[in-house]
Amino acid sequence: MTHPIAPSHAPYGTVLWVFIQLHFEAWLIFRKLSRRYVPKYVRAAIRNFLRCGDPAHGFKIIGCPSGHYTRYVPNRCKGRGFCIRCLLVRQRELGRRLIDRVIGNVPVRHLVFCFPPAFRFILGFDKALMKAGFSALAGAVFNYQRRAAVERFEVSWGRVHPGCIEVAHRASASLVTNHHIHGIFPDGVFIERDDGTLEFRKLPRPSDADIAAIAHEACLLFCVSVKRRGFWETTAASADVVEGVLTLPKSRPQRLKFFGQAAKDSEGGVAPVNGAYAFHLFVGNAIQVEDRPQLEHLVNYVLAPPFLDRDTSVNGRGNLVIRLKRPMHDGTTEVELEPNEAFDRIAELVPRPNANIVRYYGIYAPRSKLRKRAIALRVGDPGPPRSRKGPEVCPICGKALRVIGQVKAPRGTPEAIPPDTPETRTPRGQDRIEATNRNDRQGRLFC
Repeated sequence: MTHPIAPSHAPYGTVLWVFIQLHFEAWLIFRKLSRRYVPKYVRAAIRNFLRCGDPAHGFKIIGCPSGHYTRYVPNRCKGRGFCIRCLLVRQRELGRRLIDRVIGNVPVRHLVFCFPPAFRFILGFDKALMKAGFSALAGAVFNYQRRAAVERFEVSWGRVHPGCIEVAHRASASLVTNHHIHGIFPDGVFIERDDGTLEFRKLPRPSDADIAAIAHEACLLFCVSVKRRGFWETTAASADVVEGVLTLPKSRPQRLKFFGQAAKDSEGGVAPVNGAYAFHLFVGNAIQVEDRPQLEHLVNYVLAPPFLDRDTSVNGRGNLVIRLKRPMHDGTTEVELEPNEAFDRIAELVPRPNANIVRYYGIYAPRSKLRKRAIALRVGDPGPPRSRKGPEVCPICGKALRVIGQVKAPRGTPEAIPPDTPETRTPRGQDRIEATNRNDRQGRLFC
């Protein structure tokens, strides 16, 4: 028994797919004429999105090992930027793995680390700086947790093992470039006993002064990393403010001052205080082990796509309209973007190749020798596991289905492609556009 390919797979035929199909070529020409070349990996990501779910560009054959049942599934682009269907699949699969195989049964807290405006536009296009942001947040929080554990539990520094999972977000709800980091930290530390076993000890919620001190330490650690890149030179530093000169590529030197601040919400802020810009740190409430649905909600929120298909539409002027998840402070509920502006913001969502969006630190690091023992540790009773959809099985013999082959179907093959499947017109003619300036080599979108 063979089932045909479903023509509604992936983003094929959605509002965003049609919008990109209509305006992609014109946007490339506009960027070329304005001498703002598009990086090659961004062009490839958009073209792969247009082919995502199209059976004419290949599909997998999923079937029963005994040959009773066969089904065709079109290939996905597996994009990490704006392909909503692929991001939802990634959210479901990665979220399940984080909950069951990484976090374990320990209480956690949600942290959000926001950068000043001077760094928000370059972080996503410099992998070293983005990694520095990850390490600065983890290092500052780990130092605070170790100091608190040593003072509270009277153990040595080397026996205290914190951990965290960090996820990078590239834009705000209105798709404005705003690189920030979401972190999931255990609400305590793992302490190694003399016999080699692990014990989890909870720590009290940090006060606003402690959060501001953590943010300031993260600011100092990040400035050290930026100095190694040659973009920053510290002129003065105190217990509250660090001053220096920031020189970004093809930009004039700027004299800036930074400090750490405890944010009241996860949005942070941009207004300077006495001429100094803040590294905002938001710390949420603890999620207990018994509150499993709230943990799943947090993980899904951290891994969520920037917007959903139901939030996009096209108005009568041909502009892309994105409905916001929550109203802005001025009451705005949706954002209207002209085609070129919409493509600029969509392109900002595409991460550089081989750039990690999710990172693990401390005891959760892949090379940590204590990771398996930390995951297996039971602090409380999470309750019965929620029912999850298991692997697909053959409706005839009941065996699990698996991939038995992959086909690169030629365009228009009637045996493989249903007659009601629309044909994708992939934009062409821009494959030979190769940027030779320094901005394209670095992956920067804007001069």
